[in-house]
Amino acid sequence: MINIGSSSRYPIKVYSSNKREAAKEFRKKIIKEYVRWYNGEIKILYGELMPVEEEKIKAGTLLENAIMTWGKIHQEKKYLSVLNLNVDAFEGMRILDLGSGPYPSAAVFQNSVIYCLDPLITYFKRIGYPFHLYDSNIRFYEGYGEKMPFPDDFFDAVISVNAIDHFDSLVSTSREIKRVLHKDGLLRLHLHYHKPTVLEPIKLNDNIIREAFSWCNDFNNIKIEKQNYKFKNEDGYFSLWTNFSHSEIMDTKRTFHTKEE
Repeated sequence: MINIGSSSRYPIKVYSSNKREAAKEFRKKIIKEYVRWYNGEIKILYGELMPVEEEKIKAGTLLENAIMTWGKIHQEKKYLSVLNLNVDAFEGMRILDLGSGPYPSAAVFQNSVIYCLDPLITYFKRIGYPFHLYDSNIRFYEGYGEKMPFPDDFFDAVISVNAIDHFDSLVSTSREIKRVLHKDGLLRLHLHYHKPTVLEPIKLNDNIIREAFSWCNDFNNIKIEKQNYKFKNEDGYFSLWTNFSHSEIMDTKRTFHTKEE
């Protein structure tokens, strides 16, 4: 049994020993909790208070509304916090959210075009995640970080939140990030340091990251914090690696690339 822990009173328990199947099982179970949270049956889910009526999105079915409301209230706020950025950080840019999961969490960054890459997009759509209800500046692509379905030099910025430790190869992922990112592009990775698990098989630490991303100039760990839960009674840490500060973005005028996918 894999316990997907958090500070919540309602952890999701996953029983599969296969990484891909475990990820599917988790996503299928958690959407039921979103509906209960949306309806007020769960007052707090993963630290997030149930939405008041004015916060509830009402654009589709009950399930679609619950998922979109969770994304707006929890996921978008989370991205600003863990990436330590403002909503205008990527204005006028084409962004890749690597390992996005089923939410367009990066939509919190205003006036940008968001590409969400995840290997389970087709599955997410099948179980009810409402990709068809999001704005046209949000594009979902199914694929792997180790082999991305994008041209060279395509993105102004690449971000990732607590995802790269889920991949199979850090070296291949780093190589692909270098390929798809513009030569003076922005890179910001929120990383989870922990012992390998079924869902998160890659072990990360500062030395491993520094070596894998040695090609990226001025790429540094600017923040580290202890996770607020224990996974199998083990402690873990989150770190934030980046090659830019917010002030550097404001000093540089950037526009969308003209290349189309």
